[in-house]
Amino acid sequence: LFRSTVSGTVGLGPVVSTEDLLVTAYDASGKVLGTSAVDGTDGTYSLNIARTYTGPLLLRLSSTGAGTDYRDEATNTNLDLGTTTISAVASADGSNKTVHITTLTDIAARLLTVSGGMIASDATTAKVDAANLLVAKKFIDTSATQAITALTPDFTITTTGAVDITATRYGQVLAQLSKQMADSGAG
Repeated sequence: LFRSTVSGTVGLGPVVSTEDLLVTAYDASGKVLGTSAVDGTDGTYSLNIARTYTGPLLLRLSSTGAGTDYRDEATNTNLDLGTTTISAVASADGSNKTVHITTLTDIAARLLTVSGGMIASDATTAKVDAANLLVAKKFIDTSATQAITALTPDFTITTTGAVDITATRYGQVLAQLSKQMADSGAG
């Protein structure tokens, strides 16, 4: 069976070595296509799906245990994702894909999913691509030409809590979202 590789970086903040994160890929009907543990050294994942699947592809990040998963940029402490999940939706076309999963990709995914977090029945490749580009344009750069799922996340702190002054606008926006969640009591 021919397979396509889907890989990327996850980020709520830098992933820490005690993480127990899992990425699960779903097709448009909610069927699991593949899973991958997240690498605790660099926050990456890689999974294989059948090359014959084309259409909207939901990638959901979840925590499988109580270990701390990431360094929170707002509180500068290690946190567990707990029962919360974040997602990304991309368009599978039989080729290998890079799909990053962050709080910004989760915003785009929410435009394409229904309650319960599965892909909406009216989600098309065009809608998936449009939602991912819209989030990149609204949060990162109004002239963006790449989908938010294609942009590699970075962070304003390291896994040890040291400030990283090389963070891009993407990293700064992720840190601000983390701060807003912490201030509201949601994170």
